[in-house]
Order: sequence, then structure tokens, then C-alpha cells
Amino acid sequence: MIRSQTWKNILSIALFSFVNMLFILKYASRIGTAPALALLCAYALFCAIASVLAARLPERRFKRGFGLACAAAFTISFLVALRFIKVDVIMNDRWSVINEFFDHLFRGIYPYLAQSNQANQPGPFPFYFVVVFPFYLIKEIGVVSLFAFLALFAVLARQGAPARTLVLQTALLVTSPALAYEIAARSTVFVNMTLVVLYMYWLEKKVLPGARRRLWLPAILGGFLLSTRAVTAIPLACYLSYSLLRRKELFAYAKLAAGMAAGFCITFVPLMFWGWHAFTQKNPLLLQSCFSPLPLTAAAMVAAVTGGLFVRRFETCLLLCGGIVFAVVAVATILFGLEFGWQKGFYESKFDISYFIFCVPFLVASLRIPEPRPEG
Repeated sequence: MIRSQTWKNILSIALFSFVNMLFILKYASRIGTAPALALLCAYALFCAIASVLAARLPERRFKRGFGLACAAAFTISFLVALRFIKVDVIMNDRWSVINEFFDHLFRGIYPYLAQSNQANQPGPFPFYFVVVFPFYLIKEIGVVSLFAFLALFAVLARQGAPARTLVLQTALLVTSPALAYEIAARSTVFVNMTLVVLYMYWLEKKVLPGARRRLWLPAILGGFLLSTRAVTAIPLACYLSYSLLRRKELFAYAKLAAGMAAGFCITFVPLMFWGWHAFTQKNPLLLQSCFSPLPLTAAAMVAAVTGGLFVRRFETCLLLCGGIVFAVVAVATILFGLEFGWQKGFYESKFDISYFIFCVPFLVASLRIPEPRPEG
């Protein structure tokens, strides 16, 4: 009989593979249909073989140092590659949004009036720009995704899971076409949800096992995290439901929720004082509401809170978060495809498949490869 955790691993790797195969299909097809299909098959085969080997081989075959070596090689390779990959050859303008936002800010112009090189307005919430500010200063936005990758690897390596789990997680990340695109395009989607995963680990391992009276600072920090992108509300709602509502710790839940709301609102105060008229006309609350229809967002929040009440393990909560976020992006993508057509939507980037990367950190972090059962 197949273990429950095995089914969860299969689902996680299937969703992870699907996301990466979307990137192969979109970008490798520019070379030709045959190369794209060959790469699709090769990548699917790699994910299947890697997961089977991780589950079947004895633990002595796996060394945590191998994961570290892969992470180091991946990071160094992309630090070198970023010096040669020009941002203007990739149709992604998140780096330009960041640059224009700060250029407006330092000229004393309301920053949400900025426009990228593709005439898009800044969509992320204010604290997002606090996170990326150091990388604006060094004039290399791509490094922020490498930092996020290293931070995620470091946290996963400290969890004490079997070496087979860490090696598989690292292998999936360093061979991910989606993550490679994210870094090369100087995008920041992976960064956003990696921060959420790290915050959830912090709450789970350090904060909530301690005194409940010390929740205000973690709550305020959670509010700052909410003030990056609206989609972060889904996994945070799911985790709070799993960790507190399920245990009927209503006071702690209310304290964290209130602190998060306060932290979120604080980040918008400077914009309001900058100019109320400008704020009401141009603000990220309006822009991000266009990404997902209100009924879809409401359904996702209900699913997150309800689902959190029924999961019993932290890794399962991570998988649930990744699954719900994946479903939201998939449904929104389908709606865009129906409206604009698949050719224009998918290949001409009317909708951005980079949003599928939101679920990647959750799916990878949720993996736990159990020891193979002895035969006989």
C-alpha cells in the first residue's frame, strides 16, 4: 500500500513539473516544435527518475554535501551569467518597474505614477520595494532571486530531514527552467513566496512553540510581508488556520491577524500623506485587484482557511498552500485565455506565466521522502 506522504510527493512533483514544462513549451518552441517536445519529454523523464531514485535508493547513497555543492555551483554560475545576459532581450519588465519606481521616488515624484519600459505601472505593494531596494542600489535585480534561493536552501538544510529529501529538493530547484528564467529575467515572483515560506518556518519552529504574549512583532512583520503582493494572503491565511484556528487558539489567532492588518496598513501611510488624490487614482490595491476576479479570490481564501482546519502536518500545509495558489493562477490564466485567445495569451504574453512560480517554493518545501520499507 502506498504511503500517504508518497501521494503528497507525487502531487507536489507533478505540479512542480507542470509549471516548469509551461516555460519549456513557451520558450523552447521559439527554437522549433521538435526541440520543444524533446525538452518536454526529457524534463518530465528527469523529474520522474529523480523522484523514484530518491525514494528507492538506500540513504547511504545520499550526502547532504552534494546538495550544498549543487546549490553553490548554481549560484556561482548565475552570478557569472548575469554579467552577460542583457535584461532588454527578455520580455519581462519587473526590473524596469523597480528602477522606475525608485527613480520617481528620489526625484520627489509619487512613485506609483512610474511606468516601466513596457508602459506598465508598479503593481506590488510598498514593502516589496523595501525588500528589493538593496539590489536596486547595486544595479542588479537578478541577485535578489539568488539570495532567495540560497535562503530557501539554507532553511531546508536545517530541518533535519533525510539527506535524500534535501538532495531531491536541491536537484529540482537547480534544474528548474522556471527558476532559471526568473533569475535571468530579473523577475521577483520566486522571491515573494520564498519569503512567505521562510516566515511560515519561523512561526512554526521558533515563534508559536514559545510564549503567546510575544506575538506582536512577528504579527507586524507578517503585515509587512502582506504588503508585498496580495497573493501572500492566501498561504498566510492557510497557515494561521492550520496552526491556531485548528487548535482553537482564538486569542493568539486574533492577535496575529490584528498585528498583520496593522503592519500592512502602516506601509501605506506614507503614500496617503504624499498626496491623497494621487493615491486614490494610482495605487497597487487597484492594480492587483485586476489580476484575479473577486469571486476567485474569495473562493481561494475560503479554501485556504477551511483547508487549514483539516491538515495535521506542516509539510501538508505547505502543499495545500502551493496547490491553492497554483489553482488561482491556473483559473486566472484560463479566463485570460478564453478572453484573448491562447495564441495571443500564452505565446505573446497577454497573461504572464511567471505567476505560476508563486507555488514553486511551497511545492519544493513540502517534499518529505520517507525511508524505503524493507522488503519481505
